[in-house]
Amino acid sequence: MTMCRRFSVCALAIALLLPPTTGSATPTGDVWASVDQRLAAEYPANGPGAYAIVARGDKVLFSRGYGLANVELNVPLTSDSVIRIASLTKQFTAVAILKLAEQGKLGLDDPLDRLLPDCPAAWRAIRIRQLLNQTSGLTDTFKPILDNITVDMTPDQLLALYSRFPLDWAPGTRWRYANLNYWILGKVIETVSGQPYAAFVQRNVLMPTMTRTRYGSHDDIILGRAQGYEAAPGGGWSNARYFSATLGYSAGGFLSTPVDMAAWYAALARARCWP
Repeated sequence: MTMCRRFSVCALAIALLLPPTTGSATPTGDVWASVDQRLAAEYPANGPGAYAIVARGDKVLFSRGYGLANVELNVPLTSDSVIRIASLTKQFTAVAILKLAEQGKLGLDDPLDRLLPDCPAAWRAIRIRQLLNQTSGLTDTFKPILDNITVDMTPDQLLALYSRFPLDWAPGTRWRYANLNYWILGKVIETVSGQPYAAFVQRNVLMPTMTRTRYGSHDDIILGRAQGYEAAPGGGWSNARYFSATLGYSAGGFLSTPVDMAAWYAALARARCWP
């Protein structure tokens, strides 16, 4: 949830998929009562909220919202609240890349310059697999983003902010989490598929039942959207700082609901995530 932590957005969805093994004991009501009490204390009814949903396979074992989706309007957070899922977007991006590999349109060991011939020289030898598993050696700095936090950008403009950064180490030799890996993968998806990133994910990755999951936008009217908040310096809460929705892109640009994400994780467990 890197993007979420960076901007202190305090409307959260918590989804937990328990393993579907038949020998595992189902947690008792006492366990859920304890979880319920803890979350109710952490997310009081008059503050920014959270939603917890726990499932084993397709069976929901615990589901409850806490606090508010909109503090100013006193709107509770529910299972249908549309929440910015930030870096959980990377799961959709990874499955999209695997879908293209399954279709024979790219290989996981393809060097980046085979798919993006005009990429910076430092990126050319990076393999698609290394972008997926965060071993590319690319920088993890947020400074270019923080310097342009309110600016709407195309994917090309976003990547151009990083085009002069050298690699921090040789690809494949070390691991480090960096959003840049997944921004580049978004550009690969667009180039190989000939479709905008969000459109490809919507058509080829998300299940038809995920009707409330969509790419983020500050301009669109999105029914049920939960607002973001930050802790105010003097106590209480303030509205989260504005930042362009375009900056999330393929590393953090999607919105979803607790119910949709629980269904997504159940599909992942079945190894069936797309239509």
